Amino acid sequence: MKTALGEELLRKQPLRISRFCHRFTKNGVVAWYHSLRLKPIFISKTLSDLLLAYENGQTTELFLKKLPANQQENGKKIVGNLYAAEMLMEVQDDELNKLRQLKQKFLGEPAIGVLYLLLNDGCNFRCTYCFIENSLPPGYHFSTMSKETARRSLDLYSRVLLKGVGRKTIIFYGGEPLINLGALQFCLKYIRELKDKGLLPENLATTINTNGSLVTEEVVSLFHEHNVAVSVSLDGPKEIHDQCRRTTNNQGTFGQAIRGFQLLKDGKVNVGVSCTIGDHNLDQLPQIVEWLISDLGINFLGLNPLTDLPGKPLSSESYIKKFSEASIQCFLIARKYGLYEDRMMRKVEAFVKHEVYPFDCAGCGRQLVIAPDGKVGVCHAYTGTREYFSETELSKLNPAQEAIWQEWCKRSPLGMPQCVGCPALGICGGGCPYNAQLNFGSIWCRDSYFCIYAQRILKWLIWDVYEQAQKQKVAP
Repeated sequence: MKTALGEELLRKQPLRISRFCHRFTKNGVVAWYHSLRLKPIFISKTLSDLLLAYENGQTTELFLKKLPANQQENGKKIVGNLYAAEMLMEVQDDELNKLRQLKQKFLGEPAIGVLYLLLNDGCNFRCTYCFIENSLPPGYHFSTMSKETARRSLDLYSRVLLKGVGRKTIIFYGGEPLINLGALQFCLKYIRELKDKGLLPENLATTINTNGSLVTEEVVSLFHEHNVAVSVSLDGPKEIHDQCRRTTNNQGTFGQAIRGFQLLKDGKVNVGVSCTIGDHNLDQLPQIVEWLISDLGINFLGLNPLTDLPGKPLSSESYIKKFSEASIQCFLIARKYGLYEDRMMRKVEAFVKHEVYPFDCAGCGRQLVIAPDGKVGVCHAYTGTREYFSETELSKLNPAQEAIWQEWCKRSPLGMPQCVGCPALGICGGGCPYNAQLNFGSIWCRDSYFCIYAQRILKWLIWDVYEQAQKQKVAP
């Protein structure tokens, strides 16, 4: 932040309101908020209305003359705070410089931290909304990853992993990855060897997304031995879960999923839930989250909005509004238990730390996705079409030299002109490039439904800060 102007200069220097400053009003209070500084300042509406005179530039001396004598000291303090937070700035200042600095910091080169290994692209379930299985083209040939391809994939990851990035994670994915248990066993052993040789960091996390149906005591022991975090797909209790998560012969899958979850829980594995949110469970979502935490004892939680399918949009404006409100309720429930939902927590951490969050999707230059046949791409949603997958052979691939990663690493609201005026610019991350392309023709279009989510979460965060501060004031 800027240092405060000297009092005399502050009074004489013409100031104006930054284009990155946004205002939110509630119950006679106005939150002034800088979308790249991420810290609100709360002002009475009466005083805020007077401050709007700074829109076209004015001196603070002139502003203070509009205030009663007993309010001038407070007015001067607020102007100083707004100036320090860069919501008020000198008329001649180049306010785009901050945006350029952030683009230079975040949008330069690919910074690989995440590896998705698709051990198998087939699945023993047929979930109605699955964006992998339901996006495969006619005649697609399913395959499983060989141990040799797995080894070469891990060698590539160890070679290109940027050691300085915050999130370093290998995610075993599918289809249903446990169909290819042999490759998974090989991978976990080889990861240990690479760590012992110093080729992978010790703090590298390994996770797996599974429907739970193929979990056995052997699998539980494997996960426990190698400290694998397991996310089981579970949409709620049986009558809810079974509506969309079906077997290949159209039977409900809750019994299989909960059996696998319980085996993992009993085996002291770090196990959580990935819950896909649709019409089947959206209205009951807070109760479902309460059940997942208090009854099942999950260790972590992900609430996933629907991903649209080719020719079959699953999302809508009304859906995402309801999802946003339910997410807030669920966050409050989880916070009560000391557990945090992943998608919301990304926004909360950025806001609380006042640190810009440039990418909501690791596909934006932060990850490798390796299909069972060894083809490498940026996003697993393109597994079927292989769009945004490279033709370069595994052993020779360098994301920093690949046009696909060079493009995707810049796909952030910070680099999208249509996003610059959005109040959620600093916490949004841009949503899903796949959804943007599917619905609007390009990854560079806005994921417009996600915009609704990000803006609603921002408003809630701002007023949650205010309400918590008010509670502290009245506390004995």
